[in-house]
Amino acid sequence: MSRRRLTARRLGRWLRGRSDLAGLLGLSDDDRDELIWQAHRRVAAGRLDEADRLFGLLGQLWPTAAPTARLGQGVCLQALGDLAGAERAYDDCLRDEPENIHALANRAECRLLARRPDAARADLAAALALLDRHGGPADLRRRVEALKELSDQE
Repeated sequence: MSRRRLTARRLGRWLRGRSDLAGLLGLSDDDRDELIWQAHRRVAAGRLDEADRLFGLLGQLWPTAAPTARLGQGVCLQALGDLAGAERAYDDCLRDEPENIHALANRAECRLLARRPDAARADLAAALALLDRHGGPADLRRRVEALKELSDQE
């Protein structure tokens, strides 16, 4: 097993604000992708607390991956029943990526579960407009349309 050294060069770049924490530690894009994969595996296995921690670590190490991290944390919190926390995580994701259709759909679902159909409708209208403009996976469109139908019944 090789040991990664904290080099003076990496430390200097980090101290000057030219590197993120992952760069300081010598982590690669492959390490980032592995962390994302491990977090998704834990979500799929129902190990949501672990997945939430991994998504949090992702956002700390790679600030440019913060929207992905916040989306993942929102998924975990929503599945754990913390709708307010999940909605805040989706809000954070959407601040950085206003056209993130998954975050819009997930936030709409939280809002429907919290009995706030008007707020959900706004998210769903935005998601459908983005899907019309940019396309997207068919299953995502079906999910957004099903959520819209539910919101219209409220």
